[in-house]
Amino acid sequence: MGSAAEYGFTPLQWQNGTQGIIDELTESVGKIYLIPGSYRLPFDGPGCLARKEWQHPALSGLYECSTVAGSFLDESLFTALSNAANEYENVGILDLNPLICPDNQCAAKLGGKIVYRDYQHIATSFVDSISSEIIATIEDVQFNPAPISQENLLP
Repeated sequence: MGSAAEYGFTPLQWQNGTQGIIDELTESVGKIYLIPGSYRLPFDGPGCLARKEWQHPALSGLYECSTVAGSFLDESLFTALSNAANEYENVGILDLNPLICPDNQCAAKLGGKIVYRDYQHIATSFVDSISSEIIATIEDVQFNPAPISQENLLP
């Protein structure tokens, strides 16, 4: 089940809503993977790369086309999903963000591949290029993860 932090739900709404859906599914499916949304760029990835390509060499560094990964909303969503998954033996978190934004940095281009097709959607060619890492991540998912403290989250 995929999700995206910008839908505007509170952490408690995310957790309760997710558990409601899991309750409906859990008896009829094997494993359920909760997928936090991919981190977003604060700019259009391909547009930034195009501007960088056309910039004068004297202006190198003007367009870095990268940013720090994640936000408070992303962290809140991850916590809510983890706490929802904790209630079930067959539910785990499939977080692909470390593959998309390694070392807590999101870039428009990584390993010679364009990562984003806009500011939030991941390019198919990039997904294809990391398919073996995605499979390994799926195989490593821990089911029934430990709960995460919600003390720093909004109600």
